[in-house]
Amino acid sequence: MVDKNRIIPALFIILFVSFFYFIKLDLLFITMIIFFISYDLFKSKILNLNFSIFFFLTLLTSLSIYHLGNYNFYREIIMIFIFAIFFLIFNKKFINISFSIALFSILFLSYNIILEDRFYIFYIIILSFINDTLAFFSGKIFKGPLIIPKISPKKTWSGTSVSTLITFFVMIYFQYNVLFSILVSVSFFLGDIFFSFLKRQLKIKDFSNLLNGHGGILDRFDSIFFPIFLFNVYLFI
Repeated sequence: MVDKNRIIPALFIILFVSFFYFIKLDLLFITMIIFFISYDLFKSKILNLNFSIFFFLTLLTSLSIYHLGNYNFYREIIMIFIFAIFFLIFNKKFINISFSIALFSILFLSYNIILEDRFYIFYIIILSFINDTLAFFSGKIFKGPLIIPKISPKKTWSGTSVSTLITFFVMIYFQYNVLFSILVSVSFFLGDIFFSFLKRQLKIKDFSNLLNGHGGILDRFDSIFFPIFLFNVYLFI
């Protein structure tokens, strides 16, 4: 049975994203996402209040300079993201800093996609929503063994297989090549598992309680984390 407490926040997210897609205020959209994520970083105690404010203002300033100056340093941001992820995985002592840098990078890369073609960022979000919904319902219907119960106690092989396969065919329908379609389809799952791993390391259940039944914005951001990176590589490298 579907938890009714999850339905209203899910509808709110859909309306929120749809609203900004149609009014085309992309800078305001990314600003609000940055604000909510900064809030999550503070509430989860990954960053204290001063550093959360610094994270928000520094990223917003960087995006404004990038937008107005038309600079092309996204390749450097991609490399920073890669180093931050590796450092995060292999050095848990500085997990808070590494995760914050990785988030900073991926939010920057999100705006880089918006500047190229705003369709892509909304396409990733919608695809993520489809993937998560399919994984949830197919897992409930088919059940079966869990993939990594110690990290993500609800992820089943059946739910992940169905959602990944259908996401792959959606990518193919939009005429992406096979290799890229496979990587993106799998990356939704990997992002979910990666964030679950981080929360286990940080000893938190959710990043915040901003969305009742869903946690915070970061708890919904997990599955688009790696696809945003992949789309930057695909479109610009």
